Amino acid sequence: MKAGILLGGVMLLAACAAPSEKQIEAREYRDAERQAKFLEFRQRCRESGGILVVQGLKVRVGKSSVTDGGDQVRCQRTLALR
Repeated sequence: MKAGILLGGVMLLAACAAPSEKQIEAREYRDAERQAKFLEFRQRCRESGGILVVQGLKVRVGKSSVTDGGDQVRCQRTLALR
């Protein structure tokens, strides 16, 4: 019984450990890639005369901000929005 509690505590501490430098760099790289893809998509949408439509958790996406990973983004080229 005590060994199980001790093992559970050790596993909990291991799960809550701070990320390593390599994990931090990987996350920053993924975020930079996602931002670059979004900005490129937004530019192509504008150049084609479309309107960028974002469906997600955020209420508003500003001119200099990017979407979250779970947001859906599409380029609407007609006046009627779905």
